Amino acid sequence: MPHLKTWCFPGGDRRGLFASLKELQISKCSQLSKIPFCFPCLTTLGISECDELIEIEMSRGLEKGSVSTTYGHSLLSIEITKCPKLEEIPKSFVNLVDVDCGGGCNKLVSVPRLQHAHNLSLSYVSESMSLKAAIQDSTYLKELSIESDCNNLTVELLSMDLNRLTSLNHLHLMIPSDDYERMGWENDNQSLKITSCHALTTISGEFLSSCSNSLRELTIENCDNLVCLPRSLSTIQSLRILSLLECPKLVILKDCGLPTALTHLTIKNCDEMKAVSNLRLTKLTSL
Repeated sequence: MPHLKTWCFPGGDRRGLFASLKELQISKCSQLSKIPFCFPCLTTLGISECDELIEIEMSRGLEKGSVSTTYGHSLLSIEITKCPKLEEIPKSFVNLVDVDCGGGCNKLVSVPRLQHAHNLSLSYVSESMSLKAAIQDSTYLKELSIESDCNNLTVELLSMDLNRLTSLNHLHLMIPSDDYERMGWENDNQSLKITSCHALTTISGEFLSSCSNSLRELTIENCDNLVCLPRSLSTIQSLRILSLLECPKLVILKDCGLPTALTHLTIKNCDEMKAVSNLRLTKLTSL
């Protein structure tokens, strides 16, 4: 509906409309500036390609006899992409489980407190985005994916104690490499993916050692200037899957080695890498 500018209701009264609606997808409403949220039972919301959208306008709780309707509390999943003027996901969406803010939301600065979230993915949001208040108590958070070139967001993440995210097992970071080397997060992450850190030349051994005692999968991809892996890599005996992809300057030094417990090793387009003997990868099942 490319020409829809205003979402109107008969007589201006929103009560009783869409009372049973569970899922709503809004796409390519390029002139729509506000979405009136008056869906007491909505669990899934998707918004994409709404170029002029500036606000998800919350309706106040409506009294129906002795029952008060609080809008937003039923919402469990939200996905927003290509809404370049939207600045905030309403704070009343307090029970979200899945949050996915893809590319094209360059002014998004705020998300609600995500105490119940299991999955959070943010891609290239506003430079003023803040996450500390949103996720510092997210003990159910299992997957966290941040793709950003915003230094402010990175600094904030670095100052957080991710040990409080006790359920986190997948961490994907694509951030400025200058900040990456200062990380020292300790957590039970089972999977770590480092992608497109083009200025990254080395990976801190301290970071990799402290990142996890149960790290099972590590992927390093498209890091054009990464030269070597830290010696501490060989000491992570929990690591089972290692993928080194599109890192043209990467070499494995003889005194570094690889974890002997590896079962899967993938090396692709790492042009400077040379064969190293005596790696003792006796448990390797896939190469």
